[in-house]
Amino acid sequence: PETLSRTVLVMIVDGDFTSTSYVYVTIVPVDDSNPRFDPTKYTANVAENTPPGVSLVQLRITDDDRFTTSPRPLFGLRDDYEGRFTIDSNGTVFTGNVSTDRELRTQYDLVALLLDSTNGSGSSIAMASVRITVEDINEIGRA
Repeated sequence: PETLSRTVLVMIVDGDFTSTSYVYVTIVPVDDSNPRFDPTKYTANVAENTPPGVSLVQLRITDDDRFTTSPRPLFGLRDDYEGRFTIDSNGTVFTGNVSTDRELRTQYDLVALLLDSTNGSGSSIAMASVRITVEDINEIGRA
C-alpha cells in the first residue's frame, strides 16, 4: 500500500532557551471505508433467447478510501434464476447458460451483492437492484 511520509520540525521556546528536533511521521493507510454500489438501481434489456455470455450491464462501485489496501471486493447475485444470469469479478452482469423466454417471464429483478471482508470493521455487504426486461422476438415462422 502507498504510504505518506513527512518530516516535521518541532521547536520549543521557553523565553530563554530554544530547542529543535526533527520528527519523521509515516501515515499508513487502512481500509476503513466500505465499498458501495453507485448507483444502487440498474436496468437492462435482453432479447429473449439471447446466447450465454452477452454483457447486459456494468455495475459501478465507489470506495471513500484514498488508498487501496485490500483486494477488489467480491461480486455475487442473490438469485441467478436457475442459471439465466451471471456476474463476473468486475461487476458485469451477463446472460447465463439458460436462455430467457418472454412468453414465460417478462422481467427479472436481480439483487447484486458486494462483499468486502478486509476493512477494519469486519465484513460488509452492499446491495444493488438490477431489473432486466426481456424483449420479445418474433419466433413465428422461424424454420
